[in-house]
Amino acid sequence: MEWFRTEHLKITDASKGKGFLFIHIPIDEYIELYNDGNYVGMKDEDVSCGSVNTGVYSSLIEQKTVEWVSCGHDHNNDYHGEY
Repeated sequence: MEWFRTEHLKITDASKGKGFLFIHIPIDEYIELYNDGNYVGMKDEDVSCGSVNTGVYSSLIEQKTVEWVSCGHDHNNDYHGEY
């Protein structure tokens, strides 16, 4: 996460809020998004996030450079929402 924060310091103010982050393994917040019912689409398998919340979402909120996050690990899930 330190690398992530350091690299985001290099992004200019004009670019903030326009980034897209693709990760393979879903972050824990995908489970919360689904459980809160604030999504559109289908969930056909459990969310397979890591066993430890690494703080990716917290870093995204701090840095304000990423607007969209997508993951591809759960092949039978196809939903999106605003968290």
